[in-house]
Amino acid sequence: MIKKLLKVFLVFIFPLTIGAQNENDDKLMLSGVVSDYFSEDAMAGVSIKLTINGQYANNVVSDGKGKYEIFLDFEKEYMVLYEKAGFVSKKIIVNTKEVPPDNRTKLADLYVEMTLFKSEKDLEVGFLDNPIGKAQYMSQKNTIDWNMGYTAPI
Repeated sequence: MIKKLLKVFLVFIFPLTIGAQNENDDKLMLSGVVSDYFSEDAMAGVSIKLTINGQYANNVVSDGKGKYEIFLDFEKEYMVLYEKAGFVSKKIIVNTKEVPPDNRTKLADLYVEMTLFKSEKDLEVGFLDNPIGKAQYMSQKNTIDWNMGYTAPI
């Protein structure tokens, strides 16, 4: 009788355990904080928008402390746009391609501290039309890190 009950118990519990995995376990978490460049105050209400090949993928908004969190699928290259009305927008690229499947759960999350500043009509910011940074998989370190060769000329 006890063996039969144990079998029934395991049959019902085992599927629940497998189903309990987090839907974001096989994703890279992009998180960080957005602040004002000059005052360093946290910025609430900043839109952090993801696009893939120019197509909308997802969007979050920074909270009252300027914090945000969004999950990225692997094998994609994202354009991440930080924007708020009255401020100059900035973009970065996050490339999650070429991460070996066995290494994905071992990667550290990508944390980005972004600063924005107020738009001024006489301020030349055309160079910010292009992404200011590119993060990609670095196999020698098994991490998603900044490509300094991309950023240095900017």
